[in-house]
Amino acid sequence: MGFTARRFAAEPAQTWPGMKAAAEQRFWAGLCLATTEAGHEASAIYLWGYVAEMLLKAAYCEFTQKPPCDDVYGPLKTEIKSANLHSLRGLGVFLIDTRAQFAPMDAAVAGDLLIRIQSLETHWNVAMRYSSVPATESELEDVYESIRWIRSAYADLWS
Repeated sequence: MGFTARRFAAEPAQTWPGMKAAAEQRFWAGLCLATTEAGHEASAIYLWGYVAEMLLKAAYCEFTQKPPCDDVYGPLKTEIKSANLHSLRGLGVFLIDTRAQFAPMDAAVAGDLLIRIQSLETHWNVAMRYSSVPATESELEDVYESIRWIRSAYADLWS
């Protein structure tokens, strides 16, 4: 059985707990890429952008109390108003706006989140997968600091 079939057998639904677990795995994979001497900085940035995306989606699901076993990908596509489900800014603003209707996010946390998202979007987008341009140490450090902050502030994003 190939990995794709094995993965679907183990995780038939795309759940928010699965997103959180995948985000954690991808964070550490990115850190491994970032700390090698082989010049994989852009690959680390690419993975960390997806970590941010998954954490923002999972925070929305936790805040809206989606059942942990439910497949959330389909509903996310209809609930999230951003035309691009990979838009970190769109996801962040949607999370902040959704929270504002029921239990507003702390203003300082919301401001910091938008700053971190802006930093990430300066260095990351999904089209990176088609590029061979290397990233600099400075770009890597900017992205690392932003994703480190999002991981550490995760509970504040949804609770």
